[in-house]
Amino acid sequence: VNTSDNMIKEAEEQKQAAEKQLETIVSGAQNLDSERKEVTDGLALLAEKRDEQTNRISGLNRLYASKTEKLKAAEKEQNDLTMSVREKEQKMRLLRDLENSMEGFGHAVKQVLSAGKNGRIRGIIGSVAQIISVPSEYSLAVETALGGALQNIVTENEDAAKRGIGLLKETKGGRATFLPITSVKGNRLNESGLDGCVGFVALGCDIVTYDPKFTGIVNSLLGRTVIAEDIDCAGNIAKKYGYRFRIVTLDGQVVNAGGSFTGGSANRSAGILTRKNEIEKLNGEVTDLTGKLDELKSRTASLRAETDKMRIDIEAANDDLRAMDQDKIRFESELKRIEQVAEQSVNGRKNAEETIARFEKRLSDIRAAAEKAGAELARLCQEISAAEEKSGEDKRIMDELKSRRDSLSSKMSDMKIK
Repeated sequence: VNTSDNMIKEAEEQKQAAEKQLETIVSGAQNLDSERKEVTDGLALLAEKRDEQTNRISGLNRLYASKTEKLKAAEKEQNDLTMSVREKEQKMRLLRDLENSMEGFGHAVKQVLSAGKNGRIRGIIGSVAQIISVPSEYSLAVETALGGALQNIVTENEDAAKRGIGLLKETKGGRATFLPITSVKGNRLNESGLDGCVGFVALGCDIVTYDPKFTGIVNSLLGRTVIAEDIDCAGNIAKKYGYRFRIVTLDGQVVNAGGSFTGGSANRSAGILTRKNEIEKLNGEVTDLTGKLDELKSRTASLRAETDKMRIDIEAANDDLRAMDQDKIRFESELKRIEQVAEQSVNGRKNAEETIARFEKRLSDIRAAAEKAGAELARLCQEISAAEEKSGEDKRIMDELKSRRDSLSSKMSDMKIK
């Protein structure tokens, strides 16, 4: 009986151990569910953020492409504008070199003007070409009207003119015409109805600009010259006024006083005034283009800075996206681990439940066998007691009963739970 009790106790302890193991497995499974939910939620949130980041990168790439195209266009425009400025500057330097070397002037004129510039002769102001300015659209007409007079030398007074002539005589430098401000006085043409004639542009003296102190000289050279639109208009005007004054057209044709005509082709880039106007025009264009170039450089620099910043932002965004991909790999790896542990937990729970069921059956079998053996033992004990009370009982019967009792006790000791 004591042996049965020990067996029952041992089986109950084993069953309790199995139940405790089952509780641990169940608790672990609940923790796994919590971990699985956390990882699954993390993956969902990561996927959402990854989609947002992908869309952001796509938008940045489109904007970057647009900015890059604008930058390329601005850089090309800047390069083209830079080349244009350099070409104009180079041309302007060439024309200024020609101007400074007085290209186109006669030797005598150059000598006197150089002497005046160097201080060898006082009172030399410059050539007629140097004291007047002419709009480019009238430069050919004025050059034609003035002709060689463009190289006449303007002086402050007669004495300065004499000193110039003396220099040329002394050096055998040739001849030149001098126009002292104090002695040269000219008159303006005054013909009634002239300004109402078809094709009339202006008097020659009215389309040039100059210092007022040169009024007498300019009137003397251009005051009686009419500028007309074309040769037909010039001819009609000359005929109307009896060919009493010279008329020059915008393209350089001439109706002379007296009725003769002079004309033909003209080289627009060869004249002294044309060169001067070209220098002024180029200087203005270079100034304008330089201003535009400075603005363009600023805009290009701004676009380049924006493009560089955008490229850095895209690189940083791609780094973040790669980090998200690494996080996804870690989340998926963790989820796989959880699923593996969960599968092991399911198997462990099944094994624990089977073990508990086996121990319960074993306990039931032990208790049933112990109850049956106890009943048999009680019966045998009664029989032994009854036999012992009978003094006349055969000793053989007593020994046999004792043997059966010992055998039954041995069987109960050897019982095991299956």
